[in-house]
Amino acid sequence: MDKKKILKLTAVVLIFFVVLSIVGMLTAREKNSLNFLERGVRIVSYPFQILFNAASEKTQLLFMDISELAELREENISLRKEMSMSRYEIDLLKKDRQENKRLRELLGYKEGSDEYFDLALGKVIGQSNTNWNRSIFIDLGSEDGLKKDMVVINHLGLVGKIINVAPKSSEVLLVLDSDSGVGARLAQNRKTIGVVQGQGVDQQNLSFVHLPKEMEINAGDEVITSGLDDFYPPELNLGIVTEVVETQRGFTKTAIIETSVDFESLEEVFIIKNFHKEKFITNLATEEEEKD
Repeated sequence: MDKKKILKLTAVVLIFFVVLSIVGMLTAREKNSLNFLERGVRIVSYPFQILFNAASEKTQLLFMDISELAELREENISLRKEMSMSRYEIDLLKKDRQENKRLRELLGYKEGSDEYFDLALGKVIGQSNTNWNRSIFIDLGSEDGLKKDMVVINHLGLVGKIINVAPKSSEVLLVLDSDSGVGARLAQNRKTIGVVQGQGVDQQNLSFVHLPKEMEINAGDEVITSGLDDFYPPELNLGIVTEVVETQRGFTKTAIIETSVDFESLEEVFIIKNFHKEKFITNLATEEEEKD
């Protein structure tokens, strides 16, 4: 007998027993005695009833598992949404705290500088980073009393100067621009003087250029404006020296400066509308005399 006939016979036998099982279930009833045919059906179909009941229970459990899995998935999605909202709220809280801290620092600087500067607070509304210049745009203009060449700062140091003025906005050339030039010196002495320039597009550092080879300057030295260019007020922070390199010919050297201002996150600035130079010089002379 070949395999195909065996399979057919097996299928017929299985179908026969399934039919018997179904008949047994249909004829099942509560009574004390069964006839010969009913007893035969019960005996033959009993194993199949057990298998059928077991399969039925497993099917029920399967559907229960699927239902529970769906509920778990919905709960998981809900928890993820809650976590996402919590992260969003935490981020907002962090931003609010950072903004409050920054505004307090700005207010503190303004209050401490009122003796020397008349300041206007402006908000950065845009930026330009082209091959021609590096500049930002602020929300104050000629209607607010701003003029070309006014110096722009924040509580951390020098930002730049105004190069264009419109009625309600102005453009500020950053000290990072390669065309900027600022008279500078080391904070610890008045002898180390020179010019600080921007390094151009996509650069965040400044260069303290044309320094004599024998001039003492080291990494970690603080650099501030000198005021000798009669344009930028003295003693505005520029940054910290990170590296000193000799030029190719070896007669001069250049100091690389990490800016004190974080230009990548610049949001508010002060515009110096007026600098009380005489009062500043008088107070500075008094401080120097007290040191001596």
